[in-house]
Amino acid sequence: RLRRRRQHSATLHRLTTERDPTMSDAPRSDDLTDEAVLRAVTEVFYDYAEAVDDGDPERFAELFTADCRFDGGEPAPGREWLARHAGRVLAQFTATSHHISQIRVRSWDGERAKVSAYVIAHHRMLDGNTFDALGRYRSTLVIDDGRWRFAEHDILFHDNIGTDGRTYLRIDRAALSRYR
Repeated sequence: RLRRRRQHSATLHRLTTERDPTMSDAPRSDDLTDEAVLRAVTEVFYDYAEAVDDGDPERFAELFTADCRFDGGEPAPGREWLARHAGRVLAQFTATSHHISQIRVRSWDGERAKVSAYVIAHHRMLDGNTFDALGRYRSTLVIDDGRWRFAEHDILFHDNIGTDGRTYLRIDRAALSRYR
């Protein structure tokens, strides 16, 4: 069991620290292994955190399909709208720091990867107060126009420290298994 855990840790370290140069080309779904899918979607999650923390709404919007759905809502009306919306949200903070871990490909059917990841996100608001969100992302990623993008992206809050004055969807601990 310990050997399997060490092998898994070594594999995950390799997958999350080595970029596959072939992934920048338009990958064919039938050419992708489970390992390649994990590596590729991991990079998208890391790019997401960097775009948010850098306060770059255009780079953020590029990570999503033009009709991405957030939290089960209606499709977004395009990347330009996503960039404007992200800009409005990011303008509420002087700093953020997103820490993403435990990325798992829950299923891969050759077209869509269902993925979950944990997040701890620190936010410093304009008034100097801080808010830490603890939760999980539940996302579907697809290859769109030659690159991996989020087609669906749900944020499931487990808890928070501090507040930004808004009410968020909280998932009861007993119900979390339904969201894998």
